[in-house]
Amino acid sequence: VTFKDSTMSLNVVHYNKLKKLYESTGLGASDDNNLFNSRVWCLLKRYKMLRSSMGSGSKMSLQSENFGLHAALPRKVFELLHRVFRVTFECFASPFNCYFRQYCSAFPDTDCYFGSRGSFFELQPKTGSFQANPPFSEEIMLAMANHMIALLDHALGPLMFVIFIPDWREPLTPAIPALQNTPYCTHNILLESGNHQYITGNQHIHSLTHYNAVHGTQVFVLQNEAAAEEWPISDEDMDRLRDAMSTNF
Repeated sequence: VTFKDSTMSLNVVHYNKLKKLYESTGLGASDDNNLFNSRVWCLLKRYKMLRSSMGSGSKMSLQSENFGLHAALPRKVFELLHRVFRVTFECFASPFNCYFRQYCSAFPDTDCYFGSRGSFFELQPKTGSFQANPPFSEEIMLAMANHMIALLDHALGPLMFVIFIPDWREPLTPAIPALQNTPYCTHNILLESGNHQYITGNQHIHSLTHYNAVHGTQVFVLQNEAAAEEWPISDEDMDRLRDAMSTNF
């Protein structure tokens, strides 16, 4: 897509996906295709700048080099999360990598045209089942944990979060004990490094779709009592989730 003398590229699959997301918001009914393409261009430019801003030497730098920035869970994991865990909403996604049409993202100003509900930290759900694969930032992950616990404290119905964060141990990332020690944590498993996969964050422009995680991944299920009763999760369900993340397709 081109804006003035600047051209940004993406594959046809994701262009068509963005078109469907755009139309689902109701904005596509009256807007012409030039305006849609301009908004896609802004989207591509914003996320390209995000990738470019990743500095070397951080815990995230290796993940960025392996296409981990804004990486997503494999499709079969989302299918399992929807079918078994009743997930219908992503707490951290983008128009490029979202699986559900309901999601929060980093840039509401560009993403809202493609269905984003804004920042997760401004979301105040009282019930529902949510998936969270946050940016691998210690500050964001801890803020996420604290926000989820506060939401669970004030829920009016069944509320559940299924969370995926890196198993950083040197030093221990604060979000891990925060999630492990809350009474809302009903399940916690560790996926070993090299034994599970993510979908590249560059999936809309890169031919590579999956990559092996170079870090362990901690998976948490947080539930209030109403959610544990409404959507009971068993150890076998967690094993199925482990298998869905496995490198053995």
